[in-house]
Amino acid sequence: MEKINYLQKELEMKQNLVGEGFEPPPNDGRIRVNVMGEIVSAENFESDELFLTWELVLPPYFEFDNQDFLELNGSLSPEEAEELNRTKSTTQISRYTVETSKGGYLKNTYYFSFPLDWQFKANTSDLGKRWPLLLVQANSIDSWGRYRVEGYTFYELPRESGLSEQKIFMYRPCLLYTSDAADDLLCVDLGGRRIIKKKNISNYLSM
Repeated sequence: MEKINYLQKELEMKQNLVGEGFEPPPNDGRIRVNVMGEIVSAENFESDELFLTWELVLPPYFEFDNQDFLELNGSLSPEEAEELNRTKSTTQISRYTVETSKGGYLKNTYYFSFPLDWQFKANTSDLGKRWPLLLVQANSIDSWGRYRVEGYTFYELPRESGLSEQKIFMYRPCLLYTSDAADDLLCVDLGGRRIIKKKNISNYLSM
């Protein structure tokens, strides 16, 4: 009898350690894709403080999976679903720290450690096409509370499973036949930079 009780306790302990929160695959024939990442840092900007705004754009054959099987009823309210698969957000404001690069020169580094977490559904046949795009905009802010756009970039989510670490370069828009020096002079005189008001990436996602 004591041995049976001991075995029951062992089974209960293993069940508590493993848990029962396993998510079944989608029942419509598609697969589930989980992407977890982090915006670690930015570097080589000239401002004292920096923050990032980002937006995730999905191709038409990708869809957010808003099912959370850790919930008792397996479904979420629209507000909770928006928090689960957030499509756009803003990081905290980070003040630079001076660090020495591998080449021996000094650089300004801004740390964010901003978490990213998405859950998608897609057909296996579509995984070889374009993946969701992460659009990022860097913004500086001064002691007067004024901010300006410092750069833009985009990143296609990795298609292979496992750990991936990417360093992405940013750019600033300028008019044809102008230079970076002219844009910097405009920024000093008028307190702003040229910004992108309209973005059209539908052709890119359909490739």
